[in-house]
Amino acid sequence: MKRAESLDASGRVVALAAGLRDEPDKVLESLSEPDALKDPYLTMVRLYGLRRTAPTSEVIQYLEKALECYPDSAGMRLELGRQLLGRSFDPGSTARSRDRQRAHELALEARELKRSMRLPSADAAFLAIQSALLAGDPTMAIQLGTAPPSGEALPIEAADPDVRLAVAQAAVLVGRIGMLEDISQGLPEGFHRAVIYAETLSNSNADEVVLRSAYDDVWALASEEEQRVLYWLSASSAGILPHGMPALNDRTDDVPLIVDVQLKIANGDAPGAIALLRSAPRTERTARALVSALLADGDASAAAGVLESSADRFSDATYLVRASEVLAGASLWARAAATAERALQRLPSSSADSRRRMHAVRTDAAWALQEWRAMAEAAQAWVDDLGPRGQQRWMLALARQQGGEPDQAWRAIQEPEPLLPGDAIEARVWVAAAARANHGPETARAILSLVRAYPDESALGDLAVAVFFGRGESHWGDLPVDVIEGFQDLLRTRSTEYSDGDAAGLAVVHGDAQSIRDALRPELEARARAVDTFAERVQDGWPYGALSTGVGSPYVQALLQRAAGCLPIATPDEAALEAELAIAIRSLASTVVVDASTVAIGGLVQDVWPTLRGNFSACIATTQQYRDAVECAESFKIPIAGSLFFDVRMGEVVAREADSEVQASLRRRAEWLVDALAELDRIDRPKLELIGEGAEDGLTWLSVVDLAKAKNLPLWVDDLGLRSLAAQEGVPAFGTYALLTALASSGAFEPDRAVAALRELRQQYVVDLPLDLEWLRHSAAKEHWMPGPSAFFFSRARSWRDAQKTYAIWSELVQAAGLQDPIRVAGWVHAASEGLVRALPRDRATEVLAALASKGAAAARFDSDAIGACLARVREVATSRGIHTPVPAAVNALYEALTIAAGPAEAARILLGGRLDALDRDVVRELVLGPGDTSHAAAE
Repeated sequence: MKRAESLDASGRVVALAAGLRDEPDKVLESLSEPDALKDPYLTMVRLYGLRRTAPTSEVIQYLEKALECYPDSAGMRLELGRQLLGRSFDPGSTARSRDRQRAHELALEARELKRSMRLPSADAAFLAIQSALLAGDPTMAIQLGTAPPSGEALPIEAADPDVRLAVAQAAVLVGRIGMLEDISQGLPEGFHRAVIYAETLSNSNADEVVLRSAYDDVWALASEEEQRVLYWLSASSAGILPHGMPALNDRTDDVPLIVDVQLKIANGDAPGAIALLRSAPRTERTARALVSALLADGDASAAAGVLESSADRFSDATYLVRASEVLAGASLWARAAATAERALQRLPSSSADSRRRMHAVRTDAAWALQEWRAMAEAAQAWVDDLGPRGQQRWMLALARQQGGEPDQAWRAIQEPEPLLPGDAIEARVWVAAAARANHGPETARAILSLVRAYPDESALGDLAVAVFFGRGESHWGDLPVDVIEGFQDLLRTRSTEYSDGDAAGLAVVHGDAQSIRDALRPELEARARAVDTFAERVQDGWPYGALSTGVGSPYVQALLQRAAGCLPIATPDEAALEAELAIAIRSLASTVVVDASTVAIGGLVQDVWPTLRGNFSACIATTQQYRDAVECAESFKIPIAGSLFFDVRMGEVVAREADSEVQASLRRRAEWLVDALAELDRIDRPKLELIGEGAEDGLTWLSVVDLAKAKNLPLWVDDLGLRSLAAQEGVPAFGTYALLTALASSGAFEPDRAVAALRELRQQYVVDLPLDLEWLRHSAAKEHWMPGPSAFFFSRARSWRDAQKTYAIWSELVQAAGLQDPIRVAGWVHAASEGLVRALPRDRATEVLAALASKGAAAARFDSDAIGACLARVREVATSRGIHTPVPAAVNALYEALTIAAGPAEAARILLGGRLDALDRDVVRELVLGPGDTSHAAAE
């Protein structure tokens, strides 16, 4: 060898000899990089020297050059992949995700090269699996290491012990514990088989004696230090105190700490584990252990925080993936979505599974928050990133459908190729979108087929009935008899709550859509008139609960849907209000019972709710009202396409499509109300023990009064009728208006903030609050003078206590409405008519209504259509109250004024030229033209 070295002018022999003598410095000294790269064998010799002496980054640079020289070398690809993967373990590296991505690509390329040359390829498969695991994609790891049909590994690759161990690790991560036994059976007897068997028992809740015996076998077979470390970590995670504790405690790394922490977590002492880890140096392993401890302690938010900081500390985007999923699992949706978006910005494009999971979190978060536009944007980003596959397209279609874009929903389902529903949820999306955007006989038949494919999914059947019968016969075209009969069969199996009792009415009919409407009319009309009756009573001071009981709907649902048209919360009597103010002041800093109506009002001013609630030492709700709220929130989650109802004013059954924005708002408010009630203390009150003798079943709205009386506590209740009932029972009660007033007057609550809160409540049809002229003007202008909350103010009797002042304000606003659009005046006339007939003696009502109609006509600048609308509105109010019609008096006054101003012919033309209601036209004709008059004026 020495003779050869002396004759070697190039230094190659010297380098080879130095390698054999394990002299890496001599190798690098005698073999330059250019010389080494001229020969593949010498390339590997110089690589030996670099690996022993140079930093990893220099080794990687050298291998990149070598691969350029020898692009078909599978070995160099593998070596470069291993070096990149090794560098990715360095917490200080800034390219960890990129290195793992490149290692994964190199491993797959090496695998294909080896396969093509029929060389053993298990080492390449193992490297690909390792890189997938480190990239946070255990599903891909399983696929790479499993033989067909479930995976893509060659049988010889799948049988390799290292591959099997890596696949076992991935199976544990995704919870596929059943795979472990199959994997272990393919391994030879020894340490690795024993540890997989023990892991299988640990994840299967095996008997402690059996589990300990299995780990004893693992310890007996652990002959190397790496195996002993694996044993210590695995046994402690299973709650088994491991062997070899003296040797373990002699270690200077973080393994002893991790073992101690895992034992504490396994034995139920998560706080102790957290305390240990908080005081320890932060490494990747201790960070992961801290996350496990925090999750075991139920603190998902803090666990996610550790993961988020770890992503920056260790330059690893997979921590963000885990953080987002932890937050989603805890229903912390807004933060989960934001974290998922950050993860997507940092994840490499090759991490397809992780990217898919982050897109799913973003869309799920928007779905949970009922933010349909955000959901559509998230789903579209998913499609753009990973392609138009089924899952992301269904999510996009659902978002478009819920967001009121049925055509776009249908497009998402149909393009680039039609999707077929694979489960009941997808079927519901398909039915809702198709019914709007692709209606016709074939769609109707397809809807029937989907319902039959999912016979146990009642929500799908309900949706099918709603979209079919709610849209009318012309919507579906010429339907075959078997399709019509199929939907009639569906109707037979579904009941709708038309009746007032517990048992819902069931109508079974045959024929077309109009025949079905005719058959349902009696029940729908009875329900509509019951709602009108109870709504009128609530507006006059009855409890809201009476309405919910009377029409058979949950108390919370009636409150959230504002079933009576408004929410009366303020006490109209001044003396009673003073008493409530005193009760509110006495109740501060003490315990109060809280009614669901109060929380519903709080949901309209969520920014001040915590402050209001914080003025009491404790707030107690009843379990019954909490359950009522949960039931209501769950019902709002069911998507609906539309409804059939009886319009009392029109006198006919009407189909109406659901307003997706309104439905989304109701869902959000119901979920907020449930969360707010969940934060209160709750006491079960299944029976009314002190009030309502003989009426305890189902009256959840009375449970708070009964509880307050039993506990001798004040009641915070915004339902005016229930507050009055509580007073009759001797229960001290107050509402939010009294509380706000008391707090503002004492300086405990900023007056401007109180005014802003009350204005927001007024805008939400909370009524009987004191006059706020500035709000009336602002609200009317905001609504473009359409009849809205400001107009509704005038429909309340309390608003007309100072009739002269109120009329002056109303006149100002109705004049402005007429300038905006004459026809809008009629709504303001109708509101004032409702309020005045309640406030004035009956003998004056007809005269006043006639005057309102005349004033409205003048404000509308005598627009013919507006005059007809004003006359119809005052007549409807008079009829509903059993008052003589004001139309003749109004027409006489208008005809007289118009005749003076423009002459009789023009007066007649104006009064008869608009869209008069059939009930008013003959009256107007007779008064203006006389009985049977067919004169020239009539012709005009």
